[in-house]
Amino acid sequence: MKNKNKEKIIKIIKSLLLSFGLIFFMNYSPLLKVPKYCRGIGFIASNLCKLSINFNFFNINYTLLIIAVAYLIYKISEKPSQKRISCLILSMFFAGFILIGKTYDYSYTLRTIFNTKYNLLMSILLFITYTCFLKLLLNKLYDFLDNYKSNKEKRINNKIIDFIFYKHPFLSCFISTLIIGIIYLIAFYPGTIAYDGMWQLDFYYGIRIFSDHHPAIVTLIMGNLLDFGTKILNNNFGIFLYIIIQVLFNSFVYSYVLHIMNKTNINIYIRIGTFIFFNFTPFLTIYSITYIKDVIYYLLFLLIFTYQYYHLYYLNENKIKNYLVIFGLLFFLFLYRNTGFYVAIIDLLFILLTKLKDYKVSVIMLLFMIVSFISIKAYYDNTFLVASNIQKASVREMLSVPLQQTGRYLKYHYDDLTDEEIATLHELFNGDLKKLGQSYNPTRSDSIKSQFLEFPTDDELKTYFKLWFKMFLKHPFTYVEATANNTYGYFYLGGIKNCIHEELGFYSIVSDPVVNKGNLDVYLNEDTEEFRNALYYYAKIFSDTPVIGYVYSCSLYSSILIIISFYFLKNKNFKILCYLMPLFLSLFICIILPVNAHMRYLFPIAVSTPMLIAILNIELKKRTQR
Repeated sequence: MKNKNKEKIIKIIKSLLLSFGLIFFMNYSPLLKVPKYCRGIGFIASNLCKLSINFNFFNINYTLLIIAVAYLIYKISEKPSQKRISCLILSMFFAGFILIGKTYDYSYTLRTIFNTKYNLLMSILLFITYTCFLKLLLNKLYDFLDNYKSNKEKRINNKIIDFIFYKHPFLSCFISTLIIGIIYLIAFYPGTIAYDGMWQLDFYYGIRIFSDHHPAIVTLIMGNLLDFGTKILNNNFGIFLYIIIQVLFNSFVYSYVLHIMNKTNINIYIRIGTFIFFNFTPFLTIYSITYIKDVIYYLLFLLIFTYQYYHLYYLNENKIKNYLVIFGLLFFLFLYRNTGFYVAIIDLLFILLTKLKDYKVSVIMLLFMIVSFISIKAYYDNTFLVASNIQKASVREMLSVPLQQTGRYLKYHYDDLTDEEIATLHELFNGDLKKLGQSYNPTRSDSIKSQFLEFPTDDELKTYFKLWFKMFLKHPFTYVEATANNTYGYFYLGGIKNCIHEELGFYSIVSDPVVNKGNLDVYLNEDTEEFRNALYYYAKIFSDTPVIGYVYSCSLYSSILIIISFYFLKNKNFKILCYLMPLFLSLFICIILPVNAHMRYLFPIAVSTPMLIAILNIELKKRTQR
């Protein structure tokens, strides 16, 4: 006991010395003529160390360090170059999610913050610290953007760079991504198959009741290609036929983005970074050979985003052919994912806002496209699905947020339910309610959602939401916790990766007997197993490497989107924000979907991030040229 007390006393003394030492350094370093960049490096390094420490409410050393760092941040940021309300709002937003993320990492509940006065004080100090630190960084970033001058950009005098990025950007990127895709395809022939891809084939072959849970037309395309390939050779070749089309389209879209960046004279370093990102990020390549609907969807999304910006905004073209191309691409987007319809409608509405005062032809075309999509959706739901004997997707797929709140309520407050409420819940959910509560997974709603009525009537939904609201009034904070616990990973800068252990992508053919019923003879070549393992470990090393491993973090891409959008908002560039609305809608869709921090859901934003940075570069150049 005495030794432990001595160790505690020594730790406290060390913490005090560290705190006062840091404070002394920051107060007197100007007098000691310590260079500013040394002070800045020391400040950033100390904060990065702090951010890497695991959250622990009961560590006195950590508390003292936080107080010291908070004081330092206050001293260094008390005279900012500009006072920006946008930086303060953003820093508070991200600071809040860091605090939420650290709390969930520690205790899986936000109530820990309020358990004691000490915890509450600690949380306030943490929030202030994170806010000040992030505000300082955002101010510096916005200072850099405000003072950016495009005339400082110089063309790199290198034959390879000149060939790839100036003379042949499309061809160079197409060949490189195609070669890498084929190398992966040789190792993983006929291609990897994800859970949802096998699920779609179960629909096609009648193993499950065919429904529009996964887009029906895409399921039919995938199934028919498999049948065609099987007739020529075998099941493996049928899978390969779909995958090779996907690989070619993957190369085309990325090459088109590099081509547009060349056309718009984007900063060469952004182009080089984009080329590296598209070619050498393992999860993009492994997904390009994965049998799943999401790949074509996010590639279409990127293609539409780039095409619309370049033709409708950058060139300000209002040709009918451009609108017809956009209509066709949005139509396929709708076919590849049920949420594609909402993305298409929102996208067209916001583009319409940018064209209202300019061109009658554009307004007419956009209105025609909106009406056409609504009509196509009505025909698809009420005629095509009925005629094809395909069930509509269950409405419960859109209820992940309220059902997850109900699941958490059942786990922690079952004893507060009245007999009447229990009886009502028994009519809406299958199985024992107590067991249902125990099966609650805070980062994935499937366990609760699967027990809710698959096709509830309007009256049953009204009954559920009335009860849901009554339960909310009893324990509102439980609902807040449930939603935060199932979404915080999309904004948590702590670097959380995929919560369902798919962060590296799909490196196998799904073997789960729930979907793989053994009716298909699909298999990976045993002779290339070592090669496959090497590619898997390459992704593992990439993911675990500091800094670059952040490309596997959902929060990286959502943060870039939010920060750049706030910069446009600060500069009142509302028109460009209209073209970013599909990205924000995709982010909102991630929040209401069943899994926390699932990169597969965020892919439309992730692959669009290089183009988003390029758009920022273009807008900065426009400002300097005025």
